Amino acid sequence: MFCMKKMILSDRDAVLRYGGALSAFLGVILLGISFGINPGPPDHVTATQLVAFGQNNFGSIMWGGWLQVIGSLFIVIFAMSLVVLTNKTTELSGLLTIVGGTLLLVVNAIEVTGYMAALSSNPLDSGFIALDFIHSAQHLYYILAAPSVFGPLGFVIIETHVLPRIFSYTSFLLALLFALAGIYSLTLVVLSAPLLIFASVQIIWWLAAAVVVVLPAQRARAHSWDKKF
Repeated sequence: MFCMKKMILSDRDAVLRYGGALSAFLGVILLGISFGINPGPPDHVTATQLVAFGQNNFGSIMWGGWLQVIGSLFIVIFAMSLVVLTNKTTELSGLLTIVGGTLLLVVNAIEVTGYMAALSSNPLDSGFIALDFIHSAQHLYYILAAPSVFGPLGFVIIETHVLPRIFSYTSFLLALLFALAGIYSLTLVVLSAPLLIFASVQIIWWLAAAVVVVLPAQRARAHSWDKKF
C-alpha cells in the first residue's frame, strides 16, 4: 500500500511538473505570436482610416486576441500547477495566487474584448471608444493583475523546494516593479511604449521557471525536502 501511494504521488508530481512546464512554454509561444501578428493602428488616424485598418487586419486582430487569451490561460495553468505541486491550495499564499491568476485572465479578456469592439464601424467613431477602452484595461495589468500573481507566488515558492529561492526573490521583485509601474501609469492616459515593452520581462521568468522545475537535480532536491516532512 505504501509503495502504491508513493508511486501515485510520484506520477502526480511528474504530471504537474512536466504538464505545467509544457503549459508555460505554450503560453509564452502563443503570447509571442499574438503580439507579433496583432499590431496596433497607426497614430493620429481618422475614423475612416481606423475602420479601414480594422477591415484590412481583421484576421490578424481576431487571431491575435484569441492567442493572447489562450496564451495567458496556459501561463496561469503553470502557476496553478506550482500551487498544487507545493500543496499550497488551502493556504493563503496559494489561494491568493489562484485569485491573482483569475484576475490576470479577466484583465486579458477585457483587453481582447476591446480589440474585437474596435473592429466595429457602427457608429463610425466606435473604434476610438474601443481604443480608449483598451488603453484603460492595459493599466489594470500593471496596477492589479501582474502584482497579484507574482507577489503571492513568491511566497508559494519560498516555503518549498519546488524551485530555487532565486525564483521567489525575483517573483517578489517583479511584483514590486509591476506595482510601481502601475502607480506611475496613473499619470498616463495611454501607456508609453517602454512601459508596454517592460511587460515582456516576465516571459524570461516563466521560461526559466518552466525549465528548472523539470531538471533532475531540482526534482531530487524537492523529493529530499518532502521526505523530511
